[in-house]
Amino acid sequence: MNKNTTIKVLTGILLALATGASAQTALQQLGAEAGNDTVALARQFQDMRAKNYAPAPAPVIGLRRESKDVFSGCESFEAKPFMAWNLPQAALIVQTCLNNAYPADGAFTVRAAVARFSVRACPDGSAAACRAIVEVEGIKISVDGTVPGDAVLQDLNAAIAQRGGKLLNYYATVDAASAQIVR
Repeated sequence: MNKNTTIKVLTGILLALATGASAQTALQQLGAEAGNDTVALARQFQDMRAKNYAPAPAPVIGLRRESKDVFSGCESFEAKPFMAWNLPQAALIVQTCLNNAYPADGAFTVRAAVARFSVRACPDGSAAACRAIVEVEGIKISVDGTVPGDAVLQDLNAAIAQRGGKLLNYYATVDAASAQIVR
């Protein structure tokens, strides 16, 4: 292998491993040791690499995420009592499940409590035409603090919707008024 072929092979290896100014500097050092002026060659390789190998900016795609059921697998929630739970007991059971699903790490908290709130009281199948709103006493799940993304809210709302808007036979709602969602 002659001297020029060796320089070209080493140049190709250096350019494959290095990027930008470091590739040009490495090529200049290699050329200086071989006694060749490689500045023009380094610029040519750098331009070619920028045109052919520059990654195109990736478009932002909103991927649909499957919601997880926060209450599935929670033994307290799935227990069958001899008598129906009263509202404070139901809120405590929901809080136990939330503690297992969202351990307290200091960033945000998820709390279940007894509260009064308004719900749409519509017979099944007439939700589009129904405008009846009633005030009920039920379980209010509050999310406070800095929440990374909206996955927590999406999961909670989906778990409640999956159960017809009720948890342990009591109406339930999610309140995220004091949550800061960081995307």
